Amino acid sequence: MNEEWTLLISDTDAIRINLLHARLESEGIKSIVLNKQDSSYAFGSVELYVRKEEFIKARFILDDPGS
Repeated sequence: MNEEWTLLISDTDAIRINLLHARLESEGIKSIVLNKQDSSYAFGSVELYVRKEEFIKARFILDDPGS
């Protein structure tokens, strides 16, 4: 990743990360999923990145229990 992107969340659950990615995209926040899991055994992490200037907004959206 280049320096204009920052890690928002990392998890071993690829489905969860993809759902969070879709939620951010629906709110107009560009995000990138980087899957570092082994394709044969599905161990490792999946990371969700957002632009640095949108980090706080993205964090607020994902932490908001009402949405």
